[in-house]
Amino acid sequence: MSPSADSLVLIVNPAAGRGRAASAAEDIVRLLGRGNRIETRFSDQPGGVHTSVAAAIDEGFKRIVVAGGDGTVHEAINAIVSKDSDAALGVVPVGTGNDFVKAAGIPLDWKSACERIVRDQQVHVDIGRCNDTFFGNGIGVGLDARIVEIAKDIRWLKGFPVYVAALARCLVDGVDTTDVSIEWDHGSIVQPVTLVAVANGHCYGGGFRIAPPASIRDGVLDVVIADAVTRLKALQFVPRVMRGTHMGTDIVRHETSRHVRIRAGTELPVQIDGETRRMSSLDIEVLPGRLRLMV
Repeated sequence: MSPSADSLVLIVNPAAGRGRAASAAEDIVRLLGRGNRIETRFSDQPGGVHTSVAAAIDEGFKRIVVAGGDGTVHEAINAIVSKDSDAALGVVPVGTGNDFVKAAGIPLDWKSACERIVRDQQVHVDIGRCNDTFFGNGIGVGLDARIVEIAKDIRWLKGFPVYVAALARCLVDGVDTTDVSIEWDHGSIVQPVTLVAVANGHCYGGGFRIAPPASIRDGVLDVVIADAVTRLKALQFVPRVMRGTHMGTDIVRHETSRHVRIRAGTELPVQIDGETRRMSSLDIEVLPGRLRLMV
């Protein structure tokens, strides 16, 4: 039997937010249960949220809520889009960065986010694709991805301070730069860079405002390219990224595009919605209005 119209499935990643999601799970169920029939599932294994969301779609659920951070949202988006589903996604932000909810206008306070989900107002938002992976927030190549790599090994802090500590360690190790080829709808360059960001949302890393003009409802991606800089320049540059005032500096180029192509002669650190990997070839595009989101 298919789920009823007032049914929703809640998928909790108990590891999100360094355990914050697990401690809040009972209250999340209680708040979402006002006017809804809730089926709750837990998954903290790599890829487990993706599997759980895909299973809920197969069972006929049209409203899927995830409780976690950007990694949890990333898996949910990939399940929904890869299955070509029109299921609506709700997000309860109990992760470390919660950057996607900032871009979507969802309250950072998870109790307020639950109240919004109960009201069930839905909008269509853009999703990106990089090679065979979908993303909601954005992609970083270079310095920012290296910061995310380091942050994953820092277990003694929570929230935004994790990324600040990772930045400090990254600067001590030195700033890597490499030549890359970047193509967008109306131009191209080949040059050494410190970082390249292809943004759907306006921020990442819990507080880095990498692309202040970006919107997940404008049908384009924002491309931010930072020239190769010294360690001292990087130390001066990163605080400006936190404030979102870097866009007018002489080392930053900003473009908008529906398609972006990045090539490098060696594998570079890349983060996609905060999930890290090493890549040398990225083909990126925006999928306008692809996701139904409960806001």
